[in-house]
Amino acid sequence: MDEEKPLLADGSIVEDYKPLMVYWRKARSRDKKLAEKAILTNEDFNELSLLIRREGKLNVYELMNRLKERFRDRIDPEIAAESIREVYGIEMPYDMARDKIALILAGWLLEAGRKLKIIGYKSWRDKRNT
Repeated sequence: MDEEKPLLADGSIVEDYKPLMVYWRKARSRDKKLAEKAILTNEDFNELSLLIRREGKLNVYELMNRLKERFRDRIDPEIAAESIREVYGIEMPYDMARDKIALILAGWLLEAGRKLKIIGYKSWRDKRNT
């Protein structure tokens, strides 16, 4: 059974989208705008393209960390911590929970960017799924 994934996600970077899915549900129930902030935008894809053109080849780890910073301020830390608690059953400090959701968004952007041919990379998970 396939796990629920957002549009253009392929699981090549993000193994578990559950925290993001729960975050969206919780954010939507409080304020639809909170949930909308945690969705990829055209500007995100433009920034990814610009980053690739400007920097050339970057490793995925470096890209993820740079993109995480882009998403960090768009995540409500309290909702992020609640989402992590619901999915994993653990308490996580607000900043760490916010970073976790932001990293999922960064990974989703890379996966979607690969499908849209903005970026190319090989994932160890690609081989696992063949």
